[in-house]
Amino acid sequence: MSITLRYLLVVMITFAISDVIISQALAPEDKTISIYFGGGSYYIDEEQESDLVKFIEDVENIVLYQIEVHGHTDNIGSREFNQYLSHMRCEAVIYELTEMLIEQETIFQYDHGEQDPDYNNNTWQGKLHNRRVDVILRKLAI
Repeated sequence: MSITLRYLLVVMITFAISDVIISQALAPEDKTISIYFGGGSYYIDEEQESDLVKFIEDVENIVLYQIEVHGHTDNIGSREFNQYLSHMRCEAVIYELTEMLIEQETIFQYDHGEQDPDYNNNTWQGKLHNRRVDVILRKLAI
């Protein structure tokens, strides 16, 4: 394979990846809330539950949104445990959403574990912020 062809292939792949990343960015009409957890826990306290209920109730016509639930952890513990913890945190949030009569089939779940942290896991503050589930409402194009 020639160098020019290789370069062109790399450029095409780079643009394809950046298009996917850009398409996943929040649009102005999207809405998001983060639910935070204690270390090693997937328990949602009353304040966090109340915030989630208010967030959903404040959305006009929720059926016009796709719901994504993204679970995250810090890097304390094994990767396997953090993947499990991320999953259980998502499940806890999804349970609360279904209690608000949102159909589970309309919720997309992403368990990130300790992968791709938004905050620095080398700091205590970063670890606290990574112990969360992000609920993202993406406006459907109709």
